[in-house]
Amino acid sequence: MKNERGSITVITLVTILFMLAFLISTYSIIANRRQAQAEIKAETRKIYETEVDNVEEIYNSYLAKVNEEIPIRTAEELFKIGTGESIFANNKIYVCSKDANYKLDNDITFDVADYAETIKTEKTEENEKKWVTIEKQKTNGTLTGTFSYNGHTITETDTGNNVIIHEEK
Repeated sequence: MKNERGSITVITLVTILFMLAFLISTYSIIANRRQAQAEIKAETRKIYETEVDNVEEIYNSYLAKVNEEIPIRTAEELFKIGTGESIFANNKIYVCSKDANYKLDNDITFDVADYAETIKTEKTEENEKKWVTIEKQKTNGTLTGTFSYNGHTITETDTGNNVIIHEEK
């Protein structure tokens, strides 16, 4: 039994040294993380506390100029023409006024039935809903700006029955 006391002491001492090494390494990792977080916090505070001289310029860079052509890429954007709603495209905000200039950037195909509640429609003699085309909007004065088809087409279907293609004339 006396011979075993030395080996038990060695095992206990090694165990305590491993635990001590684990605790010291854990402490140093946590201390390094806290220091890194404190540095990031200080840098962030510095960024937010600096005065920005060109705030107005930065804000205005997101707004499109009044005479810029508004790119139309989807059916949803097509139906916003002349409504006064906004479109976000090319990292800019465009306001879809009735006197704005529009440019078709994609071929657009849509079914009138899918958008009957949200688009300008008119009833035909057969009591079907029909989309008020760009040409008709220009004729009746709800669109006074320009609209360029830009080599693309607008294809309108009525629940798959009638296909009407609108293209630049």
